[in-house]
Amino acid sequence: MWRAGRLYWVDFQDARMGPVTYDVASLLRDSYVDLDEEMEGKLVEEFRRAVAPTESPGSFERRFELTCLQRNLKALGTFGYQAVVRGKREYLEFVPRTLAHVRRNLWRHGTLGNAAPVLARHIEECRA
Repeated sequence: MWRAGRLYWVDFQDARMGPVTYDVASLLRDSYVDLDEEMEGKLVEEFRRAVAPTESPGSFERRFELTCLQRNLKALGTFGYQAVVRGKREYLEFVPRTLAHVRRNLWRHGTLGNAAPVLARHIEECRA
């Protein structure tokens, strides 16, 4: 992948089968990335048209948000483990952005709000 005129490797994470939304969630709502919401929406829709053209945009977007929520919660656990158990505190700088993604995942679409009360008991940033 090219970025800022430099070549980077893309890690295929064991190339396992997963939901069609996993790759686009990994790229667009990563803990290390902030994208403009309008640009993100256009890219998600372009991806949907390419890989799931018969699925409604709303259905695909809901699955995208669920995948993002799962990935971001997993990332928070990884960052905590790296910092507390392995002493790699440099991961902590990505916690605020990841929490912002989680909050956005929960509250952007009312259908994900069911998870919010459970998470809010443990994560202040998930409260309305």
